[in-house]
Amino acid sequence: MRFPASEQVSSHESSFEAAHTEARKKEFVGSLVLSSDEGDGVVVYLDGWPVYAKYKGDEEMDGEMAVDYMKTLSGRLDR
Repeated sequence: MRFPASEQVSSHESSFEAAHTEARKKEFVGSLVLSSDEGDGVVVYLDGWPVYAKYKGDEEMDGEMAVDYMKTLSGRLDR
């Protein structure tokens, strides 16, 4: 089985919604990790589609609910 080459992790401050929109448009394969004052989350993308999402803050959320909530947050993003 072949795996895509590893890329260096890039980090920056941004809104999660902007990063999510870019990932969708560019058919991103990988993960976005959000660290914010409200909580932390991760979304894994395959060809731009979120296939796994988890958010932990005051509440724990999975899937589409986690992605929708993280769209309202800003913080440090690791790609």
